[in-house]
Amino acid sequence: MDSCFTVNPALKKQIYATMQIQIEVFHYEKILIIGLSDDNYCRVEISSDRKKYVPFEIKSRKSLSSDSVIFSRDLRKNSKLYQLCAHFEIQALFPINLGDQCRAFLGISSLIPTFTQRQIEISKFIANYIGNMLHNDNLVANLKDYTDRMTRMLNEFGTLHEITHALESNDNLDTLLKYIMQKSHSVMNAESASLMLVIEETNELEFKIVLGPKATAVKPFRLPIGKGIAGWVAQTGKPVLIPDCYKDPRFDPSFDKRSGYYTRTMLTVPMIYKTKTLGVMSIIN
Repeated sequence: MDSCFTVNPALKKQIYATMQIQIEVFHYEKILIIGLSDDNYCRVEISSDRKKYVPFEIKSRKSLSSDSVIFSRDLRKNSKLYQLCAHFEIQALFPINLGDQCRAFLGISSLIPTFTQRQIEISKFIANYIGNMLHNDNLVANLKDYTDRMTRMLNEFGTLHEITHALESNDNLDTLLKYIMQKSHSVMNAESASLMLVIEETNELEFKIVLGPKATAVKPFRLPIGKGIAGWVAQTGKPVLIPDCYKDPRFDPSFDKRSGYYTRTMLTVPMIYKTKTLGVMSIIN
């Protein structure tokens, strides 16, 4: 089951410290941060007693959404909110909003069942404070994700532009092919890359360019067309993306055994001119 929201360790430590201060000042028994998730479960994300709590199943997250403080003594015993309080053994729920939605509750169990107005106001303030911290933390995480994705896209577009420029200005085929492979290897953040050309006389693939930790070891190898992933691509003229090579029946592990390399994932595409396959390019791991 998924967590209701992501809490980084530093923020979790800060929230836990805030909960401990409340417990010491008001002599609460425990405080819980109870998240409302989209899979219709309520689960404790942070607890002052550091115990593991069994999630509480609900019909829908909306049925528990609330903008006001909830006390178990004021609820009907057949209501979901009452059952939630009983399940986690708490007497008060203070809504925690992330943005404009109630996504969690600050649940409090008190040795004294009656809450003073001061306790209520401080708990509401802390619930809002925690909500703002969680919301801002999620915004920062989302911003970093979008920034990383945008950076990758710009790098990819930049690489395509550089390759296009190289195609137009470079007359040396060997230099050009090596340049294209180096750029492909870099932009895909791959461990290894190779370019194999078809040898028509022997119906084999021969390594032209190899990049990566075992480049020298595999360079002398040849591969019959039709054998292994690269051989299959050369034979069919179809690109293929393999997420787990050792689970694919087309994969030939003999290269790994001979070189000491371990191939996990592979993207292989044919190099086709008009209708003729001239070779294959592979990006590995």
